Amino acid sequence: MMSPGRCAGLMLPLFSLRSQADWGIGEIDDLGRLARWLEGAGQRVVQLLPINELPARETSPYSALSGMAIDPAFISL
Repeated sequence: MMSPGRCAGLMLPLFSLRSQADWGIGEIDDLGRLARWLEGAGQRVVQLLPINELPARETSPYSALSGMAIDPAFISL
């Protein structure tokens, strides 16, 4: 049971989360392993920087095509 009040966790861009199985840019599938590791360390929150698909010639992750769509580049094969 979660107690009320403060909690701690980690905020990261998905591309900084790397594993032996990814293609070098971070993948959604790696989040499960990260969550289990953080839980063991007593952390309760994971927050990602935006991972939305970008329009052509756009470089800012805050200028996404949609607020609900994940960039297909981050989906595990």
